[in-house]
Amino acid sequence: MIAKLLPLCCLVSVLLAPCAWSQERAIRPATSKASTGARQALVIGNSEYEYAGRLRNPVNDAKAIGSTLKRFGFKVTTLTNADQRKMERSIKQFGRQLRDSKGVGLFYYAGHGMQFDGENYLLPIDIDPSTEEDVRYDAVPLGKLLAKMQAADNKMNVVVLDACRNNPFARSFRSSSRGLAQVTAPTGSFISYATAPGSVAADGDEENGLFTAKLLKHMNTPGLKLEDVFKQVRVDVQRESGNRQVPWDSSSVTGDFYFVKGSAETKGVGEGTYTYPNGTKYVGELRDGLPNGQGTRTLTDDGIKHVGEYKDGKANGQGTLTFPNGMKYVGEFKDGKANGQGTLTLPNGAKHVGEFKDFKRTGQGTLTLPNGAKYVGEFKDFKRTGQGTLTLPDGMKYVGEFKDHNYNGQGTLTFPNGDKYVGEFKDGARHGQGTYTFPDGRVFSGLWKDNEFLGRK
Repeated sequence: MIAKLLPLCCLVSVLLAPCAWSQERAIRPATSKASTGARQALVIGNSEYEYAGRLRNPVNDAKAIGSTLKRFGFKVTTLTNADQRKMERSIKQFGRQLRDSKGVGLFYYAGHGMQFDGENYLLPIDIDPSTEEDVRYDAVPLGKLLAKMQAADNKMNVVVLDACRNNPFARSFRSSSRGLAQVTAPTGSFISYATAPGSVAADGDEENGLFTAKLLKHMNTPGLKLEDVFKQVRVDVQRESGNRQVPWDSSSVTGDFYFVKGSAETKGVGEGTYTYPNGTKYVGELRDGLPNGQGTRTLTDDGIKHVGEYKDGKANGQGTLTFPNGMKYVGEFKDGKANGQGTLTLPNGAKHVGEFKDFKRTGQGTLTLPNGAKYVGEFKDFKRTGQGTLTLPDGMKYVGEFKDHNYNGQGTLTFPNGDKYVGEFKDGARHGQGTYTFPDGRVFSGLWKDNEFLGRK
């Protein structure tokens, strides 16, 4: 009777696979490459400093920037909480990538930074300088990055430094300079600072720092030139910080660069139509030229439609996502993906109710199949993983641990005729110590392997 379980596991796997594929298609980026040529990016965010305390935002900032740049067609390398060796090695590799591609390069850094003798240094998480001179050898000079860019002789470079925080080692130094020093951008480069030279910026209390939050917002605006992106960032940061933080930039760029090409038909606040670069259209509420509020977005090439709430151009809040094949998701969204509680209904009638993370079933949930089979328990990355209960239409029931859809670990399997097995499972089969009891009182207790009883122990 155990053999009955294997086809069911296969059936559930088949049902889940097309669902995962379809959802990934549904959330593909709404933007296309902003310009021709290769785009390379190195993104670093340092938060967990061993000797300088923890910063709240840099790792979150780096992950958000890296994810956004990927949507814009950049080949992105993202480092978080990197020591000196990793930072220098990644900068060296980044220089080779720029030299080989001859395209556009972008470097983003969030974390502690400081200036010494007019040179800017990016601080790795393992730095512990006892004197100012130690910084020369234990930190990563910004000049090293700029030299790599210049040697690559590539099309254009953008450097973004959200590193203008207080010097965490100021008490140990004879002198202390605030913020970063102004650096003249090498030919064909654009350098942006989170605040003016010699000034400092707060780490921030939200998920992203103030500067990076505004950068993420405005770099998503279609048709906005590089210089205008950072101009809008400066306006927002200056206003929301009460003039305490004023972003700064230095440029020697001669051509035009767009993170995203395209345009929004309506700017400001109100109802309107927003057209994405790939032809996808949004109809609904707009603010600052982006979808904000209630609206409908239809993917023109395949008919996938989302109706619900938007924030800064992405689905956020309650919404409904429908597919041409009849599949439907109703529930919470965050950053354009299904995140939170929701209900997913498949074309064949299968239904999942529970938690989602990045469009994957993760957490507690209930999966009901058209034939009446039902699973209640934990999921991870679309698969039954953790504690759960699977009930089949004929009354067979398994209660216990799952991993990758299958029974794995301790569990209890009961059959409609009264047979019962309690013990260990592996990959859906009785494997390990276990006891099998028959209705007539017979008991097989001992070692099992691949559903075969090996004998009493």
